[in-house]
Amino acid sequence: MGQFSAEQVRQACTELAAAVGQPAESLQIVGLEAGVNLPSAVSPRPFLENLASHKSSPFTATKPPRGATRPLEYGAFHGDYWVKAYDKGKYSQIQGRPLPVTAPPHLLRFEVVYTRARPLLSLTKLPVLTLADLPRPEVMEAIRENILTHWNATEHHHLMQDSDFTGLSLSDAALLALADNTSFWEAMKKEQPESTYKRNKRRAKTLLEQRATANPYTDTLHQELAGMAPTPEAHI
Repeated sequence: MGQFSAEQVRQACTELAAAVGQPAESLQIVGLEAGVNLPSAVSPRPFLENLASHKSSPFTATKPPRGATRPLEYGAFHGDYWVKAYDKGKYSQIQGRPLPVTAPPHLLRFEVVYTRARPLLSLTKLPVLTLADLPRPEVMEAIRENILTHWNATEHHHLMQDSDFTGLSLSDAALLALADNTSFWEAMKKEQPESTYKRNKRRAKTLLEQRATANPYTDTLHQELAGMAPTPEAHI
């Protein structure tokens, strides 16, 4: 699911059900990839190479595809899902499908990959999620909001570059410098009392939000997600 309207999703689900010869209501969704394309005038490589973690899970690089000298995709893994970001423009070029000349020259893709049904049922509040449910505006809205939630939970090493330590105490400056250090926080979680760990982690997150450089793709992501929002006429 990317930048598609509810009608486009409905049509795709109808065609898929027809292809397998089963009613859409009988086909349960147990896995799903949902994401957003983020056009850009500059290469997403610096952004990708400086991804740090997602909910304390570190980002790791995927082996470069044939024709690429560096990794194009990075993922952070959890039990029921994982998140990934990749240079879709470069992937398309390698596959012989370059971006249109009228489009921005680069394209970043951010996705949430649900590998089990549980997180999908939790966010849609449905006992079972079927192919017929997927185009429903409330389901698409829940997934759209979930993409944003996971984007906001993503931390980046590059946000700490040239940070402003002016006016901070030594302890606060240290927390800010270590705010995106996943290994440090994993160690502290084991070594420190829970209340101490949570207090310092919360303080580090606050300092990061106040002082770090803004994510260069966040405004674009909000614009693209707004364009995916269900409309009244999309109800089926």
